Amino acid sequence: SPPLPAPPVPLSRATPELYRMGHIAYEMVDNCRIALFENRINLLENVLGNEELVNSMQKEITGYLTKITEHDLSEAQGTRVMALMHAVNDIERVGDHATNLVELIQIKDDKRLKFNNGTQDDLKAEFAHVLATLDEAMTALRDYDAERARHVKDMEDRCDVMTKECMSRNISRLNTHEVDPQVGVIVVDLFTNLERISDHSDNIADVVLGVY
Repeated sequence: SPPLPAPPVPLSRATPELYRMGHIAYEMVDNCRIALFENRINLLENVLGNEELVNSMQKEITGYLTKITEHDLSEAQGTRVMALMHAVNDIERVGDHATNLVELIQIKDDKRLKFNNGTQDDLKAEFAHVLATLDEAMTALRDYDAERARHVKDMEDRCDVMTKECMSRNISRLNTHEVDPQVGVIVVDLFTNLERISDHSDNIADVVLGVY
């Protein structure tokens, strides 16, 4: 397909800001990962601080994009503004899921709950995959790269499969009493939030592909 016409200067300024917001959301999820597996619970404070930042950036960027729509835009530019509006909301939701992860990690820490090795490995793999997917989604958005966006969608499909497999292993461990029921519940909630983050990456890929 032919390249889109270059947006007016104000629109091209929104994308790097959005990428920055996405990077902060990525760091929130990554800090949850480090807090959980390297026992650095103090990092959770950073995550909660960044939640405020992500929320204020959402308002700022949305306001900025709304102002752009007051100008005469070509159809392609109008489409791009709407796409970025959608992407801002998805990034903000990633931040929300990161704060959910914080709560779960805090509960695990407060109650001194332990994961067994299998559970730990499953969670590590899922965290790594979800972070890689989010990173790829943000790069696809920054460069408006359809090929990368399609790759994100493949990665998201893989995440759905991983999540189902990990969830069923968690249930088996509960049934055989390998895992404390309190741990089992937290594990389900961790996986659910991670899978949702992956869904938002998928939405960002759709924005790039013009399907939303």
